[in-house]
Amino acid sequence: MPKSEALIVFFFVLCAVQFLFPVLASKIKSRFSELGYEMKAEPMWSLLNVTHFWSEARENNRQYKDPAISKLLFLRTLWWVLVGVTILGLAMSDGW
Repeated sequence: MPKSEALIVFFFVLCAVQFLFPVLASKIKSRFSELGYEMKAEPMWSLLNVTHFWSEARENNRQYKDPAISKLLFLRTLWWVLVGVTILGLAMSDGW
């Protein structure tokens, strides 16, 4: 499999992983509930990235400093980094 085809497959895998964002967001919301904070944003809309769910979670985690929430937020950030690197790789390899 040529390099550009592997990058395209990897990109589509990353696109599929995005559908797990509501699950990730639900875990974050339930963890904040355990800590005594009720989030205003709904996790089911986190897939569309049109709400302030992720920024609310990040801001409140600065206060609570919960390692479980930090880990989940890191996974989302890692996803964005991988998407960016994959797009750059595709652009540089003329695979698109």
